[in-house]
Amino acid sequence: MTPERFPTFAAASEEGFANDLVESGRYTPEEALAESHRQMIAELPDGLDTAGQELFTASVDGTEVGILWVGVRQREGRPHVFVLDIEVAAEHRRRGYGRELMHAVEREARRLGADSIGLHVFGFNTGAIDLYEQLGYRRTEESLLRDV
Repeated sequence: MTPERFPTFAAASEEGFANDLVESGRYTPEEALAESHRQMIAELPDGLDTAGQELFTASVDGTEVGILWVGVRQREGRPHVFVLDIEVAAEHRRRGYGRELMHAVEREARRLGADSIGLHVFGFNTGAIDLYEQLGYRRTEESLLRDV
Protein backbone atom coordinates (compact mmCIF):
# COMPACT_ATOMS: atom_id res chain seq x y z
CA MET A 1 0.00 0.00 0.00
CA THR A 2 1.31 3.43 -0.86
CA PRO A 3 1.52 6.33 1.60
CA GLU A 4 -0.95 8.20 -0.63
CA ARG A 5 -3.51 5.38 -0.39
CA PHE A 6 -3.14 4.85 3.36
CA PRO A 7 -5.39 7.70 4.66
CA THR A 8 -8.30 6.56 2.46
CA PHE A 9 -7.76 2.96 3.58
CA ALA A 10 -7.60 3.93 7.28
CA ALA A 11 -10.81 5.96 7.11
CA ALA A 12 -12.69 3.24 5.20
CA SER A 13 -11.37 0.50 7.50
CA GLU A 14 -12.45 2.40 10.62
CA GLU A 15 -15.88 3.10 9.17
CA GLY A 16 -16.37 -0.48 7.98
CA PHE A 17 -15.36 -1.94 11.33
CA ALA A 18 -17.62 0.51 13.17
CA ASN A 19 -20.54 -0.52 10.94
CA ASP A 20 -19.80 -4.18 11.69
CA LEU A 21 -19.71 -3.47 15.43
CA VAL A 22 -23.13 -1.82 15.21
CA GLU A 23 -24.55 -4.65 13.09
CA SER A 24 -23.25 -7.16 15.64
CA GLY A 25 -25.52 -5.53 18.21
CA ARG A 26 -22.69 -4.87 20.64
CA TYR A 27 -22.28 -1.11 20.19
CA THR A 28 -24.22 2.04 19.49
CA PRO A 29 -23.03 3.96 16.42
CA GLU A 30 -21.15 6.45 18.60
CA GLU A 31 -19.50 3.72 20.69
CA ALA A 32 -18.60 1.79 17.55
CA LEU A 33 -16.84 4.76 15.95
CA ALA A 34 -14.85 5.37 19.13
CA GLU A 35 -13.91 1.70 19.49
CA SER A 36 -12.95 1.37 15.84
CA HIS A 37 -10.74 4.45 16.06
CA ARG A 38 -9.15 3.21 19.30
CA GLN A 39 -8.27 -0.12 17.70
CA MET A 40 -6.86 1.51 14.56
CA ILE A 41 -4.57 3.72 16.65
CA ALA A 42 -3.52 0.75 18.81
CA GLU A 43 -2.70 -1.46 15.81
CA LEU A 44 -1.16 1.18 13.53
CA PRO A 45 0.33 3.86 15.80
CA ASP A 46 2.94 4.68 13.13
CA GLY A 47 0.69 4.15 10.13
CA LEU A 48 2.39 2.25 7.33
CA ASP A 49 5.66 2.36 9.27
CA THR A 50 4.26 0.33 12.19
CA ALA A 51 6.47 -2.68 12.83
CA GLY A 52 4.80 -6.05 12.41
CA GLN A 53 2.00 -4.73 10.19
CA GLU A 54 1.75 -5.34 6.45
CA LEU A 55 -0.82 -3.59 4.26
CA PHE A 56 -1.43 -4.45 0.61
CA THR A 57 -3.68 -3.41 -2.22
CA ALA A 58 -4.80 -5.95 -4.80
CA SER A 59 -5.13 -4.78 -8.38
CA VAL A 60 -6.26 -6.40 -11.60
CA ASP A 61 -5.33 -4.72 -14.88
CA GLY A 62 -4.51 -1.52 -13.00
CA THR A 63 -7.80 -1.41 -11.10
CA GLU A 64 -7.78 -1.82 -7.34
CA VAL A 65 -10.09 -4.67 -6.37
CA GLY A 66 -9.30 -5.07 -2.68
CA ILE A 67 -7.10 -4.53 0.34
CA LEU A 68 -5.39 -6.79 2.84
CA TRP A 69 -3.97 -5.96 6.27
CA VAL A 70 -2.07 -8.56 8.26
CA GLY A 71 -0.25 -8.32 11.55
CA VAL A 72 2.53 -10.56 12.78
CA ARG A 73 2.16 -11.77 16.35
CA GLN A 74 3.91 -14.36 18.48
CA ARG A 75 2.07 -17.54 19.39
CA GLU A 76 3.87 -20.10 21.53
CA GLY A 77 7.17 -18.46 20.59
CA ARG A 78 6.57 -18.69 16.84
CA PRO A 79 5.40 -16.11 14.32
CA HIS A 80 1.64 -16.09 13.81
CA VAL A 81 -0.10 -14.02 11.14
CA PHE A 82 -3.44 -12.40 11.96
CA VAL A 83 -5.73 -10.97 9.27
CA LEU A 84 -6.85 -7.59 10.60
CA ASP A 85 -8.76 -6.47 7.52
CA ILE A 86 -9.60 -7.92 4.14
CA GLU A 87 -11.99 -6.22 1.79
CA VAL A 88 -12.97 -6.77 -1.81
CA ALA A 89 -14.67 -3.76 -3.42
CA ALA A 90 -18.40 -4.41 -3.79
CA GLU A 91 -18.31 -4.21 -7.58
CA HIS A 92 -15.58 -6.87 -7.70
CA ARG A 93 -17.09 -9.47 -5.36
CA ARG A 94 -18.02 -13.03 -6.35
CA ARG A 95 -15.08 -13.23 -8.79
CA GLY A 96 -12.60 -15.12 -6.63
CA TYR A 97 -10.61 -12.12 -5.41
CA GLY A 98 -11.33 -12.81 -1.74
CA ARG A 99 -10.01 -16.34 -2.18
CA GLU A 100 -6.91 -15.00 -3.95
CA LEU A 101 -6.33 -12.49 -1.14
CA MET A 102 -6.48 -15.32 1.38
CA HIS A 103 -3.97 -17.30 -0.69
CA ALA A 104 -1.77 -14.19 -0.57
CA VAL A 105 -2.06 -14.29 3.24
CA GLU A 106 -0.79 -17.87 3.16
CA ARG A 107 2.17 -16.91 0.98
CA GLU A 108 3.00 -13.99 3.28
CA ALA A 109 2.72 -16.23 6.35
CA ARG A 110 5.16 -18.72 4.84
CA ARG A 111 7.55 -15.91 3.86
CA LEU A 112 7.50 -14.68 7.46
CA GLY A 113 8.08 -18.17 8.86
CA ALA A 114 4.64 -18.33 10.50
CA ASP A 115 2.99 -21.67 11.10
CA SER A 116 -0.57 -20.40 11.57
CA ILE A 117 -2.99 -17.72 10.42
CA GLY A 118 -5.83 -16.34 12.52
CA LEU A 119 -8.69 -13.99 11.82
CA HIS A 120 -11.91 -12.68 13.31
CA VAL A 121 -15.17 -12.71 11.42
CA PHE A 122 -18.56 -11.48 12.60
CA GLY A 123 -21.25 -14.14 12.76
CA PHE A 124 -23.52 -12.28 10.35
CA ASN A 125 -20.84 -12.40 7.62
CA THR A 126 -21.85 -15.83 6.40
CA GLY A 127 -20.26 -15.42 2.96
CA ALA A 128 -16.85 -14.82 4.52
CA ILE A 129 -17.34 -17.65 7.01
CA ASP A 130 -18.15 -20.03 4.15
CA LEU A 131 -15.01 -18.95 2.27
CA TYR A 132 -12.75 -19.33 5.30
CA GLU A 133 -14.14 -22.77 6.08
CA GLN A 134 -13.67 -23.83 2.44
CA LEU A 135 -10.04 -22.74 2.78
CA GLY A 136 -9.55 -24.93 5.85
CA TYR A 137 -10.00 -22.43 8.68
CA ARG A 138 -11.69 -23.82 11.77
CA ARG A 139 -13.64 -22.10 14.51
CA THR A 140 -11.67 -21.59 17.70
CA GLU A 141 -14.28 -19.70 19.74
CA GLU A 142 -17.69 -18.13 19.43
CA SER A 143 -19.37 -15.26 21.21
CA LEU A 144 -23.10 -15.11 21.75
CA LEU A 145 -25.27 -12.12 22.66
CA ARG A 146 -28.84 -11.83 23.87
CA ASP A 147 -30.72 -8.59 24.38
CA VAL A 148 -32.79 -8.33 27.57
